[in-house]
Amino acid sequence: MEFIVAWVLPIPLEAHLVFERIGKKWQCPWCKSEQVTGKRAKRVQTSTWVELAVRKSEPRWVCEGCAIEVLYACNAEDFENSEDYNKVKRIARQEGLELSRFRCQCIEQQLEVIASQSLADRGPLDERRAFAAIRAWLQRVLVQLDDRKLRDGS
Repeated sequence: MEFIVAWVLPIPLEAHLVFERIGKKWQCPWCKSEQVTGKRAKRVQTSTWVELAVRKSEPRWVCEGCAIEVLYACNAEDFENSEDYNKVKRIARQEGLELSRFRCQCIEQQLEVIASQSLADRGPLDERRAFAAIRAWLQRVLVQLDDRKLRDGS
């Protein structure tokens, strides 16, 4: 069975709502190209932002584009060969985390989103099945990471 790697985001907010929450202009700490201002921007590539637990300092908001790239890469079974591996490695270092810990926290947050929003238990049957499959996939990747840490002694 072939499985397409997916990701689960916390509920995204539009840039002007993030500004209201944090009370100041904000730039995505990972790509430095997306910005939050007090006004609705006319030309914004990414108008939505998500709060990620792997951000070690406040505010924890990153642009949705970076969040998707990082979570997608972290969820890959063949992580070391994923397209965004070096980006994730750089961001983990920037956040002061070992790469394996960063990856685990990204996966754990996605599992928390699935559980807290009951995504695998509510809604149309096809959506419940999809989220149940994603949850199983993420749990399997997390177990593989734990097994690797035990094997490597880290």
